[in-house]
Amino acid sequence: MRYFLLHQTSALNGARSGTFTGRYKDFEPTGETIEVIGMSVAHVSDDLRIESVEHYFDTNAFLEKLTSGQKSSSGDKLETVCPNHP
Repeated sequence: MRYFLLHQTSALNGARSGTFTGRYKDFEPTGETIEVIGMSVAHVSDDLRIESVEHYFDTNAFLEKLTSGQKSSSGDKLETVCPNHP
């Protein structure tokens, strides 16, 4: 990870990863580790309190990994684990 600070704007770049173990829409999990590389930009006040944060990463590369598994049968009921998307 790299961290940069210029005036009242700071930037951090790095990677996050996780294992694809649950379904995404109608795609079966692959068990593959997915790595997302990106950066975050934070705007801070004079006393270094965070005022806002923006995150940037390549959504196309991320979604390509999530849709690389085999599609489930059309008759299968989709099970979700996200409480905000029943």
